[in-house]
Amino acid sequence: GVRHSAAVSEKGQVFTWGNADFGQCGLGVPTDVLDADEHVIAYQPRTGTTFAYVPKPQVVSTLFGNRVLAEQVVCCNFSTIIRTKAGRLWSWGNNTEGECGIGLRHEAQRLTYVDS
Repeated sequence: GVRHSAAVSEKGQVFTWGNADFGQCGLGVPTDVLDADEHVIAYQPRTGTTFAYVPKPQVVSTLFGNRVLAEQVVCCNFSTIIRTKAGRLWSWGNNTEGECGIGLRHEAQRLTYVDS
């Protein structure tokens, strides 16, 4: 992505890290997770604003906890999409222009099954 990354382990776990302002890391939206260990709030001196980020790879536990095993992952600008070993698609992150592929234009930010 523009400021986030993802990887898939041999077990099918998805790991994400980097900017998390739009939920693109799949670990919740920043307002939900300010107390979470995996998110850090940093100050951007150029814009005078703050942003949330994940400083080191974290498992997207919602996927793995529901036995969703990934085979491939793609990071878009502010969203992430995986293809499972069963050939299904899941997406999360910013969806204001429909980039999560769920047929709606809104800020999805949460893990969403894409019915293909």
